[in-house]
Amino acid sequence: MSNANRTLLLDAGLFDETWYLNRYPDASYSQLSALDHFLNYGWALGRCPGPGFDPQTYQQRYPDIGLSELDPLLHYLRHGRHEGRLGQADANAFHQAARLAVVVHAYHLDLIASLADRLALLSEPFDLFITTPHAKDTAEIMALQRRFTGAEVVTCPNRGRDIAPFFSLLPRLQRYELCLKLHTKQGVTPVARQWREALLRSVLPNRDGVRQLVAKLRSDTRLQLAGPKSLFMSQQAMRFGNGPWLERLAPRLNVPIENDWGFFAGSMFWCRPQALAALAEEVSKQAFEPETGQQDGELAHALERLAAGVIQPQSERLLLLSQAASGEFSMTPYHSGMPLERTMPSQLLVGDDSGSRLVNKTESVENLLLAGDLNLNGGMAICGWLASRASSVPRKVRVRIDSQYEIEAQADQYRSDLRDNGLHNGRHAFEVYPPLELVDGENHQIELIDSASGQTVAKGKARWAFKRSFSDFAGYLAHGLVDPYMPRPFREADKRCLAAMENVADALVRDAEALDNAPLVSVIMPCFNRLETIEAAVESVCRQSYEHWELLLVDDGSTDGTREWCQRRTATDSRIKMIALDSNGGVSVARNRGLAASTGHYLAYLDSDNTWDPRYLAAMIGAFSREPDAEALYSGLYHYAGNASEPAGVLFGPLNRALLFNKNYVDLNAFCHTRAAYERCGGFDETLPRFVDWDLIRRYSKQLRLCSVPVVLTHYYFGRTTNTLTANAQYSGYLERVREATGHQWAPVSSAGLQRGISVVIPSYESLDDLRDCLASLEALALGDKLEVIIVDNDSSSPVKDFLKEAQAAGRLRAIFNTCNYGFTQAVNLGLAAANPEHDLVLLNNDALVEPGALEAMQSAATCLPECGLIVPQQILPGDTPTLTTHVPYADPSQPCDVNLSAHHGNIVPPPLLHDGQVLEVSFAPFFCVYIPRETYRRAGPLDAQFGRHYRSDRIYCDVVRHLLGLRIYHVSDACVVHKLQKSTRVLSDRSNSQFDLMFKQNQWDETTRLSLGFRKAVWDI
Repeated sequence: MSNANRTLLLDAGLFDETWYLNRYPDASYSQLSALDHFLNYGWALGRCPGPGFDPQTYQQRYPDIGLSELDPLLHYLRHGRHEGRLGQADANAFHQAARLAVVVHAYHLDLIASLADRLALLSEPFDLFITTPHAKDTAEIMALQRRFTGAEVVTCPNRGRDIAPFFSLLPRLQRYELCLKLHTKQGVTPVARQWREALLRSVLPNRDGVRQLVAKLRSDTRLQLAGPKSLFMSQQAMRFGNGPWLERLAPRLNVPIENDWGFFAGSMFWCRPQALAALAEEVSKQAFEPETGQQDGELAHALERLAAGVIQPQSERLLLLSQAASGEFSMTPYHSGMPLERTMPSQLLVGDDSGSRLVNKTESVENLLLAGDLNLNGGMAICGWLASRASSVPRKVRVRIDSQYEIEAQADQYRSDLRDNGLHNGRHAFEVYPPLELVDGENHQIELIDSASGQTVAKGKARWAFKRSFSDFAGYLAHGLVDPYMPRPFREADKRCLAAMENVADALVRDAEALDNAPLVSVIMPCFNRLETIEAAVESVCRQSYEHWELLLVDDGSTDGTREWCQRRTATDSRIKMIALDSNGGVSVARNRGLAASTGHYLAYLDSDNTWDPRYLAAMIGAFSREPDAEALYSGLYHYAGNASEPAGVLFGPLNRALLFNKNYVDLNAFCHTRAAYERCGGFDETLPRFVDWDLIRRYSKQLRLCSVPVVLTHYYFGRTTNTLTANAQYSGYLERVREATGHQWAPVSSAGLQRGISVVIPSYESLDDLRDCLASLEALALGDKLEVIIVDNDSSSPVKDFLKEAQAAGRLRAIFNTCNYGFTQAVNLGLAAANPEHDLVLLNNDALVEPGALEAMQSAATCLPECGLIVPQQILPGDTPTLTTHVPYADPSQPCDVNLSAHHGNIVPPPLLHDGQVLEVSFAPFFCVYIPRETYRRAGPLDAQFGRHYRSDRIYCDVVRHLLGLRIYHVSDACVVHKLQKSTRVLSDRSNSQFDLMFKQNQWDETTRLSLGFRKAVWDI
């Protein structure tokens, strides 16, 4: 919303925060202020800003505003108020005594929000009754109560679908003039969504249509029942297995079942409660069957038909409702002789997508009630949303770029922020990607267009540029260590790498096929209300080329037919087993039950909304055969937005332990481990509702050998279902619990002692607090006389020198005091020369904190690794360090992370194919902390202070070690050293600009000092 429109609104005094929050309670649960919620969402949804203006009323009073192409509120602010037009609704409308009752059966929780949006079309007061088998404090039920103040929740057993609760309430509804019956219809047919929309479009078409409908029912007292014309079915043609119940009940109600009459398939209708009183009394004498998911033949199905059948004769007493694709609403009284629908709804509604059919291009904007936006966040994706306020059916969109390129998409992805801010059920988002040729670093103009109407809904600008430059598979592996996500569009180099991984997968499959004794793999699949997606997930397991598996389906209390589907599927394959939990205990409980029941040597996980490539299990078994010491493996995945058929990107990176602890990039759907690992490390934390996979993977990575496998064989769908934990923002607080449990940064579990002495050389200038902390971290290691600490002071102030003198006198360290600031390199060399000649050497910044076990891990690596010249640890920058993501682009900048593996330095030597994250070769690492074996120092000598006074010397030394000595530089993740922000540099910068410029910018010596040290001046150093 523009600042100009915001100012207009405030100047007009129309916005009333208290009124707005009372009228629209969902706004109080947004992260936004009431005003910002209205400006960003409420305005687009056609909500009232306060009691002084009603957009719907204004539009109805003044039809001419449609010609202005302005929405009602904007028209009023710019023109109407100055022209003396009235903007408020009838003040008494909100205070009438309720004459209407609405009964909503809330069974499918993910559909409640969208049904509530429809219900908001009722502009006059009504009493809402919410029947549900769920607990009253279920989040979705409570949200519905908050939205409709005074709503009564009536809990009921899960029997008789929506029919039994409705008829149990009917005696209480006799005092109402009219009643509307609704429910969260889902169903198991392929046209469930179309069926639900057809019902809702008829009984709640739009605000004006609802007013007309209520007025019609009130004015014609002959009308007893009103429902969708398209679903007014012949009871004889649609009797199916309901004959026994109809034959039993119809004679008692004087309903002639030998004659044909109509009923509303789907059981959403308007009625006079008195018309169904006799039927309700008869129902009270009957017992409903236990819920089994059966489609016909039960009492509820018979009552669906009898709700209309008891109204005899039906002629002139039933009202048939319909809404055209154009939005036009019509009402037709039923007359004898009118044809009854005899086609099954599952056939009748195939291809019916009325909410997204093409409409006449001249259709007015006010009928469409479109809202949408582009969310251009600086990434590669073009994200956004588009919806009609009149319908929850997803719409097709076109994204136009520079008036030349057009990309089509369906805006049907789920976003919780859309649902939470009143956009139906939240399924109105989309994500598309620019053509490869437009990823050029230039600005591009973007338009969001509704495909059906051709209306431009939003505009924006974006610039795309690749942040990856590798050209081969080795480069991809190195890049993936610090930036494991590769978004579309894919360059030719990207495709070469993905093709290479296809070949790796094929090779690993051959390894598995060559095994003499194929081990059993147990696949754990928890499921809760996933009827729409579980079949594809299970079939992807059944299609595995590796056939030695068992699949444990753990149903976590599903209520949508998932449990019954699982029961049927287990009968078709002896390798599929089902565990049915009595109630919904959460995904960790379900997975742990599956683990306890499993029998395989290896354990794998697949969620019920994701799928595997047929080679997945074989590739993982083949990888285990290549790495028999590995106890856990992970591979990559294709990331899909919603139900897209093309991936949005690829997530895979070789194991980087520090990054894994900073931000998860290992997904459980691509994770496999041994039974021994499970017995050693345990299962899932049942106290965590979310991040349980990351918690488990972090624990496993600390206690056993985990390897990465560069194959991409998992298909992961984000935003496909609304009940994924990933999409639930309320669980974000549990992230800190996971970090607290296993540590904010990766650290080894234990370490061995030192085998020989180490001299730690610390060049220092000022920064007394940092120096104290650094020294304390070394002393806490308790390494005794095997640790020598040498601090070379570059002419700090008196307090620093006094501290060093006292510490030296106490035997805590050796101090060397320079009479001027030589900078890093010369100070280091003075300390190296003074070190115990039998010791190995460590150079350490004075703002570093050495973690326990770090020195031991570096010494052990220097002893064991081949051709070792230097060892560097994890250089862990604290969270919120400005340069953190410069080095590790994928990292969470608020959390600590190692930056010695650095995209900025480009120093990573490609890892081995299957990488355990323990040791990695690098071409360079800054000498904030470096372990120099004594033999390396003997051969390479001191650092080059002559041509690298303060910086550059570390790079020169690395080149000497690698290219002159033919040795290697290793990064060892078992060694962790924290690097705090440098204060020494800031102190020198504040104190002396000339010294700072000479040392830090020019990296040169003043002439007098250069000559005194006998250094040459290079002709290139200008």
